[in-house]
Amino acid sequence: MNAHAAPIAPDEATIRKFFEILHEHAAIALSEVADPGVLQLSRVWPDERSRLTVVGRFPIGTVDAMTEAAMIEASTGHNVYVEGRTVRTGLLGNERGTFEDTRGVFALVSDADADKGKDAELGDVEPSMSVETSPGNWHHWFFLERAIAVGDARAIGADMRLAIGGDADTGNPTQPYRVAGTPNFPAPGKLGRGRVPTPTGNIVEGRSWNFEELRTTFAQARRAPLPASDASPVRDRLDRDAEELLASVSAKRRDDLAATDAPDRSAHFHKVTGWLKGDGFTEAEALALWEAFPTGAGVSKYGLRLEREIGRVWAKAQDEPYDAAEATAFAERLRTSAGLASVPRTASRGTLIDFGEDRPYVHEPELIRDTLPRTGFAFVGGQSGAGKSFLVNKLASCFTTGEPFAGRKIERTGGVLILASEGQGTLAGRMKATRLQLPDPTVRLPIAAIGDFGSIAATADYVALHFRLRDVVRWMEEEHGVPLVAFFLDTVSAFNMIAEDKENDPASWNLLMGNLKAISADVGALAIGVHHYGKNASAGLRGSSGAWANADAVLSVTGERDLKTGEVFDRAIALAKNRNGPEGPIGAVELRPVAIGHREDGTEVRSLVFEIDTGVRTVNARTMKRPSKAQSAFMDAFRSALSDHSRDERVHGTADGARIKAVDVVQVRREFALRYVVAQDDDRKRADTLRKQFENGLKKAEEAGVVCSGAWAGAEWIWSLEIDVAALKASQKAKDERRKGTE
Repeated sequence: MNAHAAPIAPDEATIRKFFEILHEHAAIALSEVADPGVLQLSRVWPDERSRLTVVGRFPIGTVDAMTEAAMIEASTGHNVYVEGRTVRTGLLGNERGTFEDTRGVFALVSDADADKGKDAELGDVEPSMSVETSPGNWHHWFFLERAIAVGDARAIGADMRLAIGGDADTGNPTQPYRVAGTPNFPAPGKLGRGRVPTPTGNIVEGRSWNFEELRTTFAQARRAPLPASDASPVRDRLDRDAEELLASVSAKRRDDLAATDAPDRSAHFHKVTGWLKGDGFTEAEALALWEAFPTGAGVSKYGLRLEREIGRVWAKAQDEPYDAAEATAFAERLRTSAGLASVPRTASRGTLIDFGEDRPYVHEPELIRDTLPRTGFAFVGGQSGAGKSFLVNKLASCFTTGEPFAGRKIERTGGVLILASEGQGTLAGRMKATRLQLPDPTVRLPIAAIGDFGSIAATADYVALHFRLRDVVRWMEEEHGVPLVAFFLDTVSAFNMIAEDKENDPASWNLLMGNLKAISADVGALAIGVHHYGKNASAGLRGSSGAWANADAVLSVTGERDLKTGEVFDRAIALAKNRNGPEGPIGAVELRPVAIGHREDGTEVRSLVFEIDTGVRTVNARTMKRPSKAQSAFMDAFRSALSDHSRDERVHGTADGARIKAVDVVQVRREFALRYVVAQDDDRKRADTLRKQFENGLKKAEEAGVVCSGAWAGAEWIWSLEIDVAALKASQKAKDERRKGTE
């Protein structure tokens, strides 16, 4: 059982109020920015070893979606946070991003931790909003009338820390701060010191600030430098001026002293102070260096106790100093020997996740169990003619009625929107055919479509899509009393979402996915893009692998197309990708004709419905091995010869042999020679190559269980072993009906 299992529930009303205030100020501050970016919601498990991760990015105005996400995270025992900035829309992953990813800073926050002796002395400075994060501790938000660049925000933040104090997080524009209404779950170390989980519900509202006013206020209110006591023997031993001292410090060590984002400031301070001693600096020089960087871990952590803490480190440090020069030289030798001399050194990357302790697993919400997520982005992919658009109608029917999809439970029912660009003219017919499969075809369904939307390529197009979907969400609730659960884009290429020359560009796909996932999170509905497979179905979705990699799920519809006749056979559906569940074949597919009306002359008008038979074994087209040139030529030759020259035979020519339709191998060889091209002028060598490749094609087809061969009556015969699924089902149905008639 976890250490904070006390029944403290998040306060939805307070969370919503907090986000309403936050989004309102963000909208005003970024109203003149063409691409305002998105807000980030983060969480962390209450454990000193856990790391803060982003769980969602939300466009400005998405109060409902952000409230729901915060409720979910807080209900599972996580601490939940939000930042006073927006980040670029295309930012992916669970990292918060760097300063450079910031689109605009609309708020700076003072972190007043009274119980740690880090209270904020506000004086006459009035915050825009104050949130009590635990008894006696507050986050004071200062909202800006107009968003500012991250560089300006960092400068004001540094003045804020010096002016009013507070914890080291004060004034950091990329720092996440607690969401009001979500419980404050202390880590085990704090629990051991008597801290207990507490609600956070007190919100006090105040005024907004403009940039110049806030900058001037904090600049004028800066605290005086730390007092240089006459009784300080350490300072008295300093024999170099500050400028000379700073000039002697390496750039790396200056970065260590100035760092404001150390996860454990105490550990960072002690480590860097030990390095300073090892670098040859005196105790007095170390004190002066820390005081030269007032926002670093030394002054921000220890304040007036800094000198004493340095003395403690000096007393504990090893007599053998850390030789920075030797360590650097060793690192360079190691990099050179490993062939990495040209690779630049970077900061530690990646997120370390500790699975040392048992934690409750919280399953991600789903739309179709073990198939599609509740929100995010999924593909319906397949070859031309495979039935992708008919699958869209099948899914829409399941989402609105709750009918299981291929035996899989619909976890959330509601409204569906189809944005149709390709196949728009046939949508009404497909919908009619789908409706006729219902027990009551006249029932009112929460399904709608939008045509003639235009391209979705530029940022303005995504903004327009976002606002149109918000309208649809309201319309669904008002007209049908249900939420919007999914919206389809049929097709990605028809909406020009990826330029033809950018289909193989991962960055373009990342931008598309980032935009649609952000919109999906806001409206609370899964985005489903209909997309074509490439010429080779086994290669999957057309375009960059980034399309496949960034999708949350892929439903693939495949089939074999006869390019001469246009006929598509052996249709199948598979869950080709699923982040949170098993992947693989779902079943065989039949596009069954359905009469949907009559022409003026009385003849029927038909459309098709998408039917899935989960009892028929299928093959996932993405994992099928592409047949060789000889195999393809052989199968084409065999089918052509069988069509034109087949004979009714009995296997082995015996009276009791199984009846088959077979073709003389001579006819198949003739057709093969017409199809298999050999770049050889020598007729004898050409004939020898054709013979070998024909035998190879026949062997592979027999090994695959597709054909069989045998000799009798002075000839060699080849016949098919492929099962006619439709005939088999019809035969079984007839047997069942005969059996019922005899009962």
